[in-house]
Amino acid sequence: SFFFENSQHDVRSTSAYLQSAGDDLFRSMGISLLKGRDFDSRDSKTGQPVAIVDAELAQQAFGDKDPIGQRIAIRELNGLKWSTVVGVVATIKRTRLSDSNGNATVYFPVNQSSSRIFRLLIRSDLDLGNLLSPLRAAVARIDPEQPVWGVTTMDARINHSLDGRRTPMLLLVVFAGCALALSGIGIYGVIAFAVSRRTSEIGVRMSLGATRAAILRLVLGDGARLLMVGVAIGSVLALLLGQLLRLQLFGVSMIDPLSIACMLALVIATTLLACWIPARRAAATSPIQALRCE
Repeated sequence: SFFFENSQHDVRSTSAYLQSAGDDLFRSMGISLLKGRDFDSRDSKTGQPVAIVDAELAQQAFGDKDPIGQRIAIRELNGLKWSTVVGVVATIKRTRLSDSNGNATVYFPVNQSSSRIFRLLIRSDLDLGNLLSPLRAAVARIDPEQPVWGVTTMDARINHSLDGRRTPMLLLVVFAGCALALSGIGIYGVIAFAVSRRTSEIGVRMSLGATRAAILRLVLGDGARLLMVGVAIGSVLALLLGQLLRLQLFGVSMIDPLSIACMLALVIATTLLACWIPARRAAATSPIQALRCE
């Protein structure tokens, strides 16, 4: 719990994450500084205790009041240790990408909030294999007994955080693929049955001069009308379902034009293929054979 001054004589508390941060943490992580300043050389062990809060904590603790210059405290053995807020940064997702709240964080300069365990962040264009040896050598020069462990990339950490979501999504993709295959078979069956019921009509049309291209257009037109109705209904349902799945979507918006366009293209291609087979078969039927079917 953290304590903050809501007024001159009113001390309240709220829950938030505690994070020690070096001078370049926010710049290296790409965390936007929204107001105030970053930590710098002024924030030494003997300097005035300061803190940086994120936007969520600033809203919880101070509301519409400017948080810069306000005081926030943590409880220590000797009582409350007060620090002055000197900056506000953007709120980040600390545990899971699906987190929508509960990420309020207060940052203290590492020189004023030492810890026995710390993490070193390196922003580099080198891959992990080329970076690991120089990193171990640099740490060994400072303290040969200091172990270097848990070295990984940010992409790997993000991928690991998605493991619990990835398996259900992969299963959903498999089931969606099965549903698409079954729908293609169903469309083929419906169109083939409709063509078989119109064999005599197709024979009459061909005997009166209808070309194979005209028969193809006739059958494909029937399938296209069903396709348009299905695409319209499916698009509406997809937009509604996106509302329910918005917490499962990472890297794409709830209404992502590219994703929707790709899925529509796949559905249209599957439907046209299912319609093309009976249409081609109908166009290849001779007029005499078609009339005999009657």
